Amino acid sequence: MVVFDTDFLSFFFSDNAGAVIDPGSGLPVERVKERVEHLFECLGERKQKIVIPTPVLAEILIFCQTEKGAMKAQDEILHHFTSDRNFDLAPFDVMAAVEAAQMFAGIRKGDKRDGSRKTWAELKFDKQIVAIAKVRKADIIYSNDRGLSKHAKACGINAVAVWDLPLPPPQQAELFDKDEGPTVE
Repeated sequence: MVVFDTDFLSFFFSDNAGAVIDPGSGLPVERVKERVEHLFECLGERKQKIVIPTPVLAEILIFCQTEKGAMKAQDEILHHFTSDRNFDLAPFDVMAAVEAAQMFAGIRKGDKRDGSRKTWAELKFDKQIVAIAKVRKADIIYSNDRGLSKHAKACGINAVAVWDLPLPPPQQAELFDKDEGPTVE
């Protein structure tokens, strides 16, 4: 079971999601949308369950409203998630709330952000997503967010960024037109 953060979903649904910089090289990541689409294809082929935490769903729907024309309509996005058996919309429920509270219990007194530069609201949001992933027993969270990835790893969940994804294999050229077979003389 895998979990997707907002940034990965935005690359899947948006044509204008923006550039991503690989922190290791300092260079823009090439073919981001294609990498994410290839990941979705591979997960679908393996019938891998993709968990979408409802806080992520909310962010995607908000992003949809602000990116006029750049993203698919909200109804289409909701239909996509609710009609495809590979997706599981996961709420921030009682078990996730308990898990999130335990994560915050470990934070040093006097530094509720635990060294993070994020706002308190952003930090809580990240912990909610990780708590949902942990309760759902996810193996991987796909996210470019370093803070969220740090929380995931602290909970024993692997975090994968878009720059870690392989490029999709090149498309093979068609040898023949689909309507025609090889010509034999």
